[in-house]
Amino acid sequence: YILTDVDGEQRVRFVPVKTGLTGATDIEVLSGLKAGQELVIGRYEVLRTLRSGTEVKRDNTAIFGLSTS
Repeated sequence: YILTDVDGEQRVRFVPVKTGLTGATDIEVLSGLKAGQELVIGRYEVLRTLRSGTEVKRDNTAIFGLSTS
């Protein structure tokens, strides 16, 4: 998912990507993203519940960056 601004609200949008090398905590993204797009990251349990259009808020204090509103 990437973070988008829709009428002043932060919402997520699913973007398919092609991945390369995968480690325990990292995944190489080979294509599908554009420069400047902000990725939504977090725990698997949270990410799997997201749907395109879900409103989120940026959490700069959390280790994973975003939390759902």
